[in-house]
Amino acid sequence: MDPERETTYLFRHAVMQQVGYELQPPSARSALHAAAMEVIESLYPDALEDHALELARHALQARQGQPTDRATRALGRKEAKYLALAAAVARRRFDVGRAQMLLLALAECPFAAREVRVRALRQAAETGMDAGRNAEAQPILHAGLGEARRHKLASEEALILLALARSSMLAGRMPEAMAYGDQARAIAAATRSAETEFAVLHELGALTFQRGESSSAMALFDQAAELARASGSRANLASALNRAGAARVMLLRLDEAAILLDEALQISRDIGDLRLIGAVLGNRGVMLRKSGRLEEAAEVYRQSLEHNRRYGFRQTETTNLDNLGVVLGTLKRFEEAIAVHEEGIKLAREAGLQTAVGMGLLNMSLILKLQGKTSESMQRLEEAEVILRRTGSMMGVGNLLVNRSNIHRERGHLYEALRDLVEAQIVFRDLRDTLNVAEMETRIFEVLSLMGRHEDILPRAQALYETALKDALPRLYAFLGIGWAAYAASKLAGHEVLARTAATQAVALIPEDGWEGHSQVIVDEIHRIAAG
Repeated sequence: MDPERETTYLFRHAVMQQVGYELQPPSARSALHAAAMEVIESLYPDALEDHALELARHALQARQGQPTDRATRALGRKEAKYLALAAAVARRRFDVGRAQMLLLALAECPFAAREVRVRALRQAAETGMDAGRNAEAQPILHAGLGEARRHKLASEEALILLALARSSMLAGRMPEAMAYGDQARAIAAATRSAETEFAVLHELGALTFQRGESSSAMALFDQAAELARASGSRANLASALNRAGAARVMLLRLDEAAILLDEALQISRDIGDLRLIGAVLGNRGVMLRKSGRLEEAAEVYRQSLEHNRRYGFRQTETTNLDNLGVVLGTLKRFEEAIAVHEEGIKLAREAGLQTAVGMGLLNMSLILKLQGKTSESMQRLEEAEVILRRTGSMMGVGNLLVNRSNIHRERGHLYEALRDLVEAQIVFRDLRDTLNVAEMETRIFEVLSLMGRHEDILPRAQALYETALKDALPRLYAFLGIGWAAYAASKLAGHEVLARTAATQAVALIPEDGWEGHSQVIVDEIHRIAAG
């Protein structure tokens, strides 16, 4: 065909093209699609990802209407292959709707292996959860669980149970989430598959970390790292080290975190894992922020941001923007911080990352509050609350309630402040976040004291101190002891010293080598502080 005359053969109307296509015998249409697929494969052998969706369509239409024979089965296998490839590309680009459509088509493809079809159901549900569509994920996961059990696919069963744990956690159903997690771990151990055990430990650690239980999460990540070292999987090792480092950052074990994150970064660079490089850089930024090195943290966030933009990792890019905004706000560079948050929120909206939108709005509200723009801050909090509740991001909801209570308190709206703190405490209790439950109680003591309701504080403090919470963690036991002693000291001295103020001063006196053996020193010092 003469290229200059090629337009002569184009159809003037799509309907004419469709009619012409349907006039062809089925065998001719199938042959045309098979030929088109072969041409694309030969022309773009190194860029099949870019044409995966088109290739899957041609493979499907090439086999339709044909008798089931060896050639048709080969086309079916290609259809499954290209559906999986196209879905992976769509997930990477956060094209949620298309990714779910392709994965569900793969789950229905009769030529895909059973394990591939079950995995596609799980991934379709996980893609929805990532985009804040948790309610849609539940029936898909249960369908996948039934298929995994029917075909005795133990590894997939464990991973689907883990996804159900995550879904239940997002919905605030913590006992159910824990039960699913325990089942997943038991099944993974029974498979004796290092890869499955690693996946379950790794993701169970992530769920535990999101719940705020950093110590438990750290232990799970450490176990996952040991498995990865034993199996020789450097990719798994780098990922586990990164998350283990992040957990240590939250526990302020910063020297240990630095060692793990450095190793994770080196391995991810060695194996060329571009996504993980960006994630590790982000966690190093958090570590620097926690250590008070804010300018260095901002620079590392910018490096991670540039890296993730270059390679199209939009989810990590939104996280970087949010973290950078927080650092700039702490540095009192408010206008820059607001601009960065706005950019992150816009990107998260475009990518369908609803939880990231909610967290971005929450963090922007804190900057506006620092600027004295209280009304705007409250407006952003209201927007964030709607999104975070809808997506089931209960840890975010708890933090939002605490920040809103602070604004109410500054405005003198003490009943509203108390209401938000009580609701936040319920949220953290449902999440089994015992440290935040105790923190909320001390904040409630403060508001009750400001309201002049001292008679209500004493029984609450006594009840909290005497409950099983005191045995949850040595650190928590000491914290509650300090809080109780601070309040008792202020009452004895006749001072209106807020429990949390005295407790904070007392905590600063505790040696870094541990809490045990210092109780009398703490109590004596609190009495001294309260007595003035």
